[in-house]
Amino acid sequence: MKVNKLKMSLASAITIFLASIAILHADENPFNQNNFSKSSLANEKLARGMCKNRMENMRGRGKWGGNWEGMRRENMPQGISPSMLPKPESAGAKALNKTCTQCHRLPSPRLHAAQEWPAVVNRMKMHMQWSGKWMSIDIPNDKELSVLLSYLQENAQVPIDKTAYSDLESASGRAFSQTCVQCHVLPDPKQHTADEWPTVVDRMFDHMTALSKEQPGEQETKMILEFLKENSSDS
Repeated sequence: MKVNKLKMSLASAITIFLASIAILHADENPFNQNNFSKSSLANEKLARGMCKNRMENMRGRGKWGGNWEGMRRENMPQGISPSMLPKPESAGAKALNKTCTQCHRLPSPRLHAAQEWPAVVNRMKMHMQWSGKWMSIDIPNDKELSVLLSYLQENAQVPIDKTAYSDLESASGRAFSQTCVQCHVLPDPKQHTADEWPTVVDRMFDHMTALSKEQPGEQETKMILEFLKENSSDS
């Protein structure tokens, strides 16, 4: 009974909050750029759904407090190890690891292009402020957020210059384009060597599985790797 009352109270608070801002859909990846506005009735439904998800996550941990596995973790990017971050000993990398892993796995800076990261960071800050009212979350101050955002933008996904790749209209180029844009901007193949791309692609497919995105078949995967290797930094 107490849990149900708490759910209803939290849902009411979120409904008011959602009425004034565009917020991420509860069933989508929090790193997705697609924001939307909802009517008051839809906001209430979404709020209750968000509360239900978080309550279930906390209950699964066997405690009401501290850090939690939540934020629809099954829909989150799979994450990378701290050692895989660019300049892992830098202040920005440490800030990313310290701040972001409080709620989900460690994201790669290449999840988004530089121009996309400010909106994502701002949305994550709102999530932390909202959740921090009853969770043990260390919310970074403006200076720390600035260091974090600068790091993300400096090491962000590099969008492809389509004019530089005449083979984008080939079968392998189309397979690459249609697959990769499901999650982020179309990346520049020269960000990695031919030997590095298979590992990167495997990691991206893990992300797609977590986000319920349509994955390419075996033949399409071969064509994607063919395009990336032929246009890699060491080609």
